[in-house]
Order: sequence, then C-alpha cells, then structure tokens
Amino acid sequence: MTGAAVRRYESIQDAAERTGVSQTTIRRYIHLGVFKAYRIGRLIRLDPLQVDLALDPLRDSRRR
Repeated sequence: MTGAAVRRYESIQDAAERTGVSQTTIRRYIHLGVFKAYRIGRLIRLDPLQVDLALDPLRDSRRR
C-alpha cells in the first residue's frame, strides 16, 4: 500500500493538551457538534485536522 495517506487520530486528552484548552472544553465541543468524534470500543478519538480547522484565528484588533 504505497502512496496511501495514513490518517492519525488523537485522544481527547491529547487534543486538549495540544490546543491548550481543558478536556471539558473538548467534550463540550464534541457535544455541540463542533468536533466530530469517533468511537473505537470504549475509546473516543478525534481527527487533529478537524480540531485545527475548528480553531478560529483572531483578527488583528489594533487600529491603524
């Protein structure tokens, strides 16, 4: 299987640590539908790309 992209998933804890928010915030966003979560048995996993895309960059609020 050459050339196929391998999809990586992360735990709620990993996503929270990587983005600097609490696990409760990640779980809230899953509940609100902001993040799509995947259940594998008892484990819950997130696609890091989807988490990154949900982050909303702030505009520069300084007046020029």
